[in-house]
This record gives sequence, C-alpha cells and structure tokens, in this order.
Amino acid sequence: MICISGSSAGSAPRRSCGTGNFEGVYRVGGHDVGRYLCFIDKQGHVASIVWTDRRFDIMSFAWRDDLLLAPLFESWQKGVGPTV
Repeated sequence: MICISGSSAGSAPRRSCGTGNFEGVYRVGGHDVGRYLCFIDKQGHVASIVWTDRRFDIMSFAWRDDLLLAPLFESWQKGVGPTV
C-alpha cells in the first residue's frame, strides 16, 4: 500500500495531487521510498507527475495532454506509479 504525504507551496497544505500542484513523500510498508511532484503546465497543455524511487534508483514520469491532474493521479495510485 502506498501512503502519501506532503504539501503545496504557497497555499494551505494539501493531501494529494488530486487537488492541484503538489510535492510530497510516499511510503510503502511504513518506509519512505521516494518523492513525487504533480503539476499542470497550461502553456504545454499537460498534467504531469514525476516520481523517484530509491529502492530501484529511478526517476519516472507520467502525463496527460488534457490538463486533468486528478484522473492522472488516480491512475498513478492504482498502478501506473511505483510498484513492488
């Protein structure tokens, strides 16, 4: 199970990318395994998630070309993102 925590710069803390630009930590089995960043690039018309995973020494990304960050984040949580 992935547990996510973090904050959104310049505003009240948020709990996930589903509500807008966000940067945070995720944990697997209670261990901090990486970080992730979500953002919307309105000029480029993309919603993006970038994440790292120290267990595999990787940095990866996913994006949508419709500016919809919430559905991208939901897909990432369900399996597009890090898996063990």
